[in-house]
Amino acid sequence: MEVELKQIGRIELTSIAGIGTTVVIPGLDLTVDLGFTTPAAIRTSRVAITHTHVDHVAGIHAYLGIRQLYGMGESRFYCPTESWSQFVGFLTALDGLQKKPFAWRVKKAGMDTQALLKPGYYLVTFPTTHSVPSCGYAIVHRRMKLKAEFRGLPSTVIAAKRANKEMEIFETREDVLLAVTGDTSLLGVLDNPMIEKAQTVVMETTFLDRRKDIPKAHLGNHIHLEEVIPILDRWTMGERPKQVILYHISQIYKPEEAMQIIRERLSRQARDMVTIVPPEQ
Repeated sequence: MEVELKQIGRIELTSIAGIGTTVVIPGLDLTVDLGFTTPAAIRTSRVAITHTHVDHVAGIHAYLGIRQLYGMGESRFYCPTESWSQFVGFLTALDGLQKKPFAWRVKKAGMDTQALLKPGYYLVTFPTTHSVPSCGYAIVHRRMKLKAEFRGLPSTVIAAKRANKEMEIFETREDVLLAVTGDTSLLGVLDNPMIEKAQTVVMETTFLDRRKDIPKAHLGNHIHLEEVIPILDRWTMGERPKQVILYHISQIYKPEEAMQIIRERLSRQARDMVTIVPPEQ
């Protein structure tokens, strides 16, 4: 599925819980999780791993092999700090199986990680809660803006004040353009500033009805639709419009069934803000 976002452009999402999840952001040369090896993902040189469960990393071997075959250069991975050594070991094992090392490096994604993607755009981690070490990723846009008290002044006055090195006339404005939760419990993201500020949230919503109720969802540190509904209703009353993409839906639901359950449970206002990634490849 493709979704068009302001400032970021097109993103591509493929997700079936337990089978594979891949979110590609071509305009920032970034893929978040690599459960499926998609053509768009292969063309990105950066891969940010939310956690190391197989449905989020299974596509890495093919990704590295294809990029090597076509001389596409080094791949840069980010993974949770606590999983770094095991993840490096995993990639090293793939090198051994290939009998020819792939071109890769891995950076630790701790809670202070901020990686420059392109001028003004940063990949920033935020904490999540899952059964293995995990983190979410946000795309943050930072730019310098004239402070309010200097706006509207003649350009000559601005230039003179700017020449005064002791006077700060600019301030940094920060916009959270996108937040991708990865797999997490609701407690892992509830009231998280990155998610609250994000213009678009890609939120895992693994289970949808009584076949897997909230306690069963919590056993696997996943989110249930019934937990998402009040959050969406609160966001519909926010000052700024918010876009929410629900993904990582369980394979126990047929695609059309998942769409129907979600649409029937959401209010009209919530439906207007939500895009659903059905569990199909």
